[in-house]
Amino acid sequence: MSRTTQKNIYIDRGGGIIYIEFIFTAAILAWFTLKLLVLPWSIGIVLFLIFVCLLDYLFFNVSIWRWIFSSAMSAGWAYFVFFITRHFVGTNINTFIIAILAFLFMLWVHKDEFEFESSATVSLFEYYGRD
Repeated sequence: MSRTTQKNIYIDRGGGIIYIEFIFTAAILAWFTLKLLVLPWSIGIVLFLIFVCLLDYLFFNVSIWRWIFSSAMSAGWAYFVFFITRHFVGTNINTFIIAILAFLFMLWVHKDEFEFESSATVSLFEYYGRD
């Protein structure tokens, strides 16, 4: 016997930068794990996939991790901008100002990830199946 139930679907609007950061962070974690434990590279590929899944799970299911990861990645992007700016301009107050602006900009980019549950589109559909 089948009966009708309603299911909620939360549609995320994207978030490409976060997946790039997942891949980058997972690659670094897998590399450090391989070097620390002296493992073969084939295990590194498996570790990389595990780390990507773990980061994805933590980010979308643990709210404090979302804040920690986004802040750390924003700081990483700010350091990258600082490094590039220092290479071209040299170390002065403008280099630090540009790095701070990059940090704030990346926090703004991650703002959508903080609110993805509250601002997601909710669709209802009828589900016909075995229960």
